[in-house]
Amino acid sequence: MSKTLHGATSVQVGDESFDLTITLAAVRKIEAHFGGLRGAAESLRVLSVDSVALIIAAGAGLSADASREMPEKVWLAGVSGIAAQLTGYLGALYNPRGDTPGNVEAGKA
Repeated sequence: MSKTLHGATSVQVGDESFDLTITLAAVRKIEAHFGGLRGAAESLRVLSVDSVALIIAAGAGLSADASREMPEKVWLAGVSGIAAQLTGYLGALYNPRGDTPGNVEAGKA
C-alpha cells in the first residue's frame, strides 16, 4: 500500500517563516553539498551557520539571491535554535512517505 508524501515543515528564522518541502530536488541539492543526508545531519550537530542556511535554501527552493542572504539571517537569529528545527525535516527526507498508510496514489487526498 502506498503512503502519502509528507507535507512541508515550517522553520522560523527570526521574524520570517520558511516552508521546507519534501522533494527530490531538495534531497539532491543537500546530498551534492554534504555528500549525503548523513553529512547534512552531522553539520546540524556541529551548528554550522552555512550548512543550516543551505538546508533551508534547498528545502524552501529559494532563489540564488535569497540563498546568499540566508547565512546572515541564520546567524542573527541564532543557529542553535534553527538547527534544532531542521532535525525533523532531515528525518522526513530520509523517509519521504512517512509512517502511516495513505492513498493508493501518493499526494491525492
